[in-house]
Formats: sequence, C-alpha cells, structure tokens
Amino acid sequence: FDKAIEEVAAENQQLAIGSILGRMGMNTFAPPPPDPGDVMEAPLPNDVSTLTSLTVEQAKALKRSFSAGNLDALTELTPEVAEVLSTIKYIDVMKLSGLTSLSPDAARALTAGNGYALCLNGLTSLPQDLAAALAAWRGRTLELNGLSEISLDAATALRRKGESQAISLNGLTRLTPEVASALVRYGGSISLNGVTQLSEEVAR
Repeated sequence: FDKAIEEVAAENQQLAIGSILGRMGMNTFAPPPPDPGDVMEAPLPNDVSTLTSLTVEQAKALKRSFSAGNLDALTELTPEVAEVLSTIKYIDVMKLSGLTSLSPDAARALTAGNGYALCLNGLTSLPQDLAAALAAWRGRTLELNGLSEISLDAATALRRKGESQAISLNGLTRLTPEVASALVRYGGSISLNGVTQLSEEVAR
C-alpha cells in the first residue's frame, strides 16, 4: 500500500512539473523524430505527364498507370529510374522529350526496354558515348529531333549491326558528306525532314 502511494505521488509530481514547464512554453514530452522508413512516398498525380521528377518508388507505381508513357515533363532521369521504366511492358511509346541531357548510364538502362518508340526530342547534343548507348535501343523507332547537328563520331556510334530500326533526326538542317556516309550505314530508315538542301556529294 505504501509503495502504491509513493508511485502515485511521483506521477503527480511529474505531471505538475510538466504543467509548469508547459506554461513556460517548454515541452519535455516532444515526440521522437519520425522513422525514415515510415515516411510515405509522394503519391502520383492523376496526370503523370505533369511530373517533372520521378523517384524509383514512383516509377514502380507507374506500372499501374495507363498513361505512363507520356513523361515529357521530366527534366532529369537517373539510371535507377530509367531501369524501372524499361520494365514497363505495355508502353508502346515512351515520351521523354523534356530531358535536355541524359547520361550514358541512364540511356543504357532505358534502352533495355522493348517499346515501339523512344522519344528524346529534347536532347540538343549527342556525345559519342551517349549515341553508342542509344544504339542499343531494341524498339522500332528512336526520335532525336532536337538535334540541330551531329558529329561524325556520334553518327558512327549510332550504327546498328544486323537490325532494322527507324531513326528520326528531323532537327538537322545540313549534313556533311562524312556524316551522311555514316548515317547511310545506320542499318534502318532515317528521317531527315529538316534538311532542305543537299550538296551533290552528299546526295551521292
């Protein structure tokens, strides 16, 4: 009985101290910080075409979205997210034209997919290592209409062996004979609607 009285007295003392400190603006019973594992991932919007960034978990959730292919608002793409996107099997056209740059690692991860078309019309430059990575695309069409010029090294790196694939380079306005020769060896059809004039040497 005496022990019970002591426990009640101690509890009342603690409550009294807490009440006094509370009136002084001090909180001795602050909740612990949240466990990082309990933090919920940001949900996907109804219209995924408005997403400007994408986490791995959100990319996995895209497998349940029938509009997952239109990601033109994305401004960056990590290799990890690209790898998840490449596993979404029902997408015919992957639209990623909001990207103005793409790392070779992300390109290699992305091209592991089997969609019909990969649209990267926001790219304005094509380094040789990126061109080589994109050449591994196993779909039917590769769109790079944002390029206004292409180097000989990049044009050569794009060449595919033994496979027929369409590539769209409608942003190019002129071709040197060397680049034209490299593109002819591409191994598939090439769209060059932006080129309005060809020299006799290029035409040959």
